Amino acid sequence: MGIKNKMQRNMNVLYLLWGEDVSHNNGIFLSQVYTQLYAIHNCFPQINILCVAGIPILKKRILLNWRNYSKKLKKLKMFFCQKNITLVIRNLPILSRFNSSKQYFHYYSLFQKSFIKHLIKKNNIDIVHCRSYHSTYLALKTREKYSLDVKVVFDARGILPEEGVVKQNYTTDSADYSFWKDIEKYLLNYSDKIIVCPSLLKTILRR
Repeated sequence: MGIKNKMQRNMNVLYLLWGEDVSHNNGIFLSQVYTQLYAIHNCFPQINILCVAGIPILKKRILLNWRNYSKKLKKLKMFFCQKNITLVIRNLPILSRFNSSKQYFHYYSLFQKSFIKHLIKKNNIDIVHCRSYHSTYLALKTREKYSLDVKVVFDARGILPEEGVVKQNYTTDSADYSFWKDIEKYLLNYSDKIIVCPSLLKTILRR
């Protein structure tokens, strides 16, 4: 079914964040994610939005203050619900190493594809809008594994391979950097749409 035909009914969008601790960065999450989703919902009321956040929970700050962590997420869910946006939280039993080594990369999507597939089918999702690399990879692999009729949008946000070099997680001549560039190429080649903002980012992604 094409997008034109889907617009004759309500369109269902899954906004996917994976690997970011939204309980800790409430300000960034609300300004960058909530504001965007609320604006979309206001402009296009026929679009139903399901926001799904996968949070790495193997952090001392979270594990030692689980009650506080749970309260923060409950408040976030209620805040989103008041604006007719559903927020789903998925606790990931992994460490938070967003752009570290290639050995750790696949832990972000391990055993998560069936969960994403369930959400897509249950909510009749048309488009998965993915924030950054991990969420896009998970969405693409889920679509591939289960042959789902869903569009995937890669919202790059930044350039993770280069960010890892800046943070000194690896160097440009390392296997980890080459791995990240291969992942980036896969996301660029198989995503249906790509969103980038600064002109510099566009230039780098075209290399």
